[in-house]
Amino acid sequence: MRPKSFGSGVTENVTSPSIDWEKVLLESEPQIRSVIHRYGARSAEEIDDIFQNVCQIAIGHRDPVQNPAAWLSGVAAKQAQNYCRSQGRYNKYVGIFRQDFSSGGRSDEPDPVEFLLQEERHRFVREAKGRLSSGDQEILSLSFEKGLSYKQIAEKLGISVDAVTSRLHRARRALKRELEQYGQQ
Repeated sequence: MRPKSFGSGVTENVTSPSIDWEKVLLESEPQIRSVIHRYGARSAEEIDDIFQNVCQIAIGHRDPVQNPAAWLSGVAAKQAQNYCRSQGRYNKYVGIFRQDFSSGGRSDEPDPVEFLLQEERHRFVREAKGRLSSGDQEILSLSFEKGLSYKQIAEKLGISVDAVTSRLHRARRALKRELEQYGQQ
């Protein structure tokens, strides 16, 4: 029983109906799990964790509740939102940590190994491109190095856009063959 105040200092003991939370939770479990999933929890493990939190809150709740199933759905929604919000922050900070860790804590300095590998890849492509016909070299250069659109390339070379598409396709295929042969040596 808890005292109820009437404002003039007079109190009356009011008995709140006892809620059988175990029964309510068992009956409402599918609905609660659905709410948890709807509010962002995806894995079964996440849903189980949040459902367990909802159960703990319900069992510890002492105030009277008009509609326990609806109240539990509200609690489940809040718990799922809080969980997903905290996971978002966690993933954000883990990503920052991984980035800092992978660069040795110096995110502003380039990784020397990655720089050397990238330079080597560029050298391989330049050498393979040098073994192509002058027409293939020219169209690849206009497209990839200068970043011109198919229409701009067509105007510059005095050919149709369809011809640009066809020539670029052939030039890419030839470059791929050269790179594959270079990789086998």
